[in-house]
Amino acid sequence: MVVKQLTLGAMASNCYIARKNNQVIIIDPGDMPKTIIENIKQSEKVLGVLLTHGHFDHIQALDAVVEKYQCPVFISEQEKDLINNPRLSFYDGVINSKLTYINDNFKLGDFEIKVHHTPGHTKGSVMYQIEDHLFTGDTLFDSSIGRVDFPTGDINEMQKSLDYIKTLDPDLFVYPGHNRITTLKRQLAINPYLK
Repeated sequence: MVVKQLTLGAMASNCYIARKNNQVIIIDPGDMPKTIIENIKQSEKVLGVLLTHGHFDHIQALDAVVEKYQCPVFISEQEKDLINNPRLSFYDGVINSKLTYINDNFKLGDFEIKVHHTPGHTKGSVMYQIEDHLFTGDTLFDSSIGRVDFPTGDINEMQKSLDYIKTLDPDLFVYPGHNRITTLKRQLAINPYLK
């Protein structure tokens, strides 16, 4: 699998395009749909969009991407209330895309997707693991973590999620919602929130 990072919009949110056998999954299309679409080849089939959580800076390009590729959208069932409420998601648009609420691991084409539930930044935050790639959204950043003072955020839940992350394979590559790509091994060594 090959992963392309796109840093998009005023919030510098990371969108990822995961490719395997001419199949594509888009993770967190936060902004600038034209840029996302330009980075997908006509010969590639977009199988779906994965959302790590429902904040505006991870979903603003969602409807345009789904309209273009007519693909399903996956998000934690625990995020249902947040993504459908502008006061909680901070998104003043309307999500027209049909959402598929997930709780368990699933498969899309050649992609085996493991869902790690990591509440804290939001109640329904998840990380997606595909092979040795871990898409952490706003749960884990390089040397930091996501805020817990937004609606549905919870510092106690975040601590439980961080304790869980410490049990994962340290050889995983970490693809955060903001900032640079890193490894779990590096974060276990330098991230003060994982001590």
